[in-house]
Amino acid sequence: PTEDEMRGQYVVKLDPTHEEGVDADSIGVTVGLEPTGDLVLLDIAPDSPADRCGMLKEGDVVLKVDGVDVHDVPDGTLPQRLATNWRAKIPIELCMQERP
Repeated sequence: PTEDEMRGQYVVKLDPTHEEGVDADSIGVTVGLEPTGDLVLLDIAPDSPADRCGMLKEGDVVLKVDGVDVHDVPDGTLPQRLATNWRAKIPIELCMQERP
């Protein structure tokens, strides 16, 4: 295992061009900011791109989006950024941290 895997980190790549016939405006996740500053997956919509990838789990922490640390993204702009990229057919890469 890699050092990242040993720390419980994993990467998910969601590609809207592989979602033919799906009328999705977003990847299908709800995120929330914890008092610690962690951005956590609160909900994954059933049959959404995020659900169909089979890797994301509610409670896991979003570390990076497209290589950018989530702490470097202005507050409240991440969901809009994800939805905009998804509608523009731009692939999204999420670096995640598993929660025990």
